[in-house]
Amino acid sequence: MSRPSSRPTSASASRKDTTLAPGRVLLGRFEVVCLLGEGGMGSVWLARHTALDMAVAIKVLGAPLSSESADESLVRFANEAKALARIDSEYVCRPLDFGTLDSGAPYLVLEYLDGVSLAEYARDRRLGIEQVTDIALQAAAGLAEAHRVGLVHRDVKPSNIIVTRGRGRPVAKLVDFGLSKALGRASITNAGRVVGTPQVMSPEQIRGTTIDHRTDVWSLGVVVFWMLTGTYPFDGVTTAALFASTLDDAPVPLASLRPDLPVDLVSAVDACFEKNPVDRMPWMGAFAARLAPFGSLAGKLAAEIALATHGSSTVTNSAPLRNTGLAALAAGSAVTAAATVVAPARIEPSPPSTVRMPTVISPEPHVDRGRMTVEFTTPTRAPSDAQSDQGSSLISKRPKS
Repeated sequence: MSRPSSRPTSASASRKDTTLAPGRVLLGRFEVVCLLGEGGMGSVWLARHTALDMAVAIKVLGAPLSSESADESLVRFANEAKALARIDSEYVCRPLDFGTLDSGAPYLVLEYLDGVSLAEYARDRRLGIEQVTDIALQAAAGLAEAHRVGLVHRDVKPSNIIVTRGRGRPVAKLVDFGLSKALGRASITNAGRVVGTPQVMSPEQIRGTTIDHRTDVWSLGVVVFWMLTGTYPFDGVTTAALFASTLDDAPVPLASLRPDLPVDLVSAVDACFEKNPVDRMPWMGAFAARLAPFGSLAGKLAAEIALATHGSSTVTNSAPLRNTGLAALAAGSAVTAAATVVAPARIEPSPPSTVRMPTVISPEPHVDRGRMTVEFTTPTRAPSDAQSDQGSSLISKRPKS
């Protein structure tokens, strides 16, 4: 992929120097080793912590998105660093440090993940029900912690989940909180635009109305559907057609594509696709409780973490949605997995916060329905998620030769 174009940010923060070079040392301790990858959002480099002799990843912000100013881009990147620092979960890629190059271009030092994106991991093997469930439960636990501190990821997709080689078993970790929204503060970008990747976007994201933690529930449901079938629950030749299908159509029946799946697993995934968030699976703990019976011990442990972690958060540019019956629904879900999962005693949704919402639609390679074959399309086509998504899974890719 070609080097991202450079645009000036401001008088105090030029983007002329957004690349690094092997041997360069940042913050006195992070020695750059090589380029891992680059894209429109910037570049990611492998580096070594000289004092601890461990690998880290350095994400350098590239040119601003076409939909935002340079200053907005800088603030968004800084917000990602702060957001990550607030999340305490083994299922989320950890930030280690933050700084700026001499030019003013910011960079984020991250935990280096020895693994591959879920998009690549699933492409190379057929995932069994237990494997799918474990990945979903670990992602749910990471998202539950993000929601607890008031963050909605808004772009949960296969390329934003890294499957690492830890503890003798694959462990899923969430990356790329660049589109996440910290709640309770003013928006840094213009209103009336949509944030996310079309295939995993919820109806409320498409409409540009209220979004909250249940938007991530929708998207994780899409990812689980994709892991089980190799395709997405909504389809369209163009992005507009895909959006129309998401807003108006019922999802492709999971049971028709996988008649071998347990009924309770199918119903748990289906519950993520209610158009109205009020009717949807209410929170990550509830989803985890429904999935837990189908996971391994590692998955069940992640489900316990998700159930023990609760935060209800809202991003809105209209009236906040009602959140009634949340405790009852979550408690009912917990009964399903009572033998393996401990439900929280009390759930109190946090007050909604009013924030204006921006829009970024990520062009993605197209994945043919029913197959894992990847072919690239132009941004005017309905894009799909794939392992080549830059700026997220790059922190786990092998060094370029």
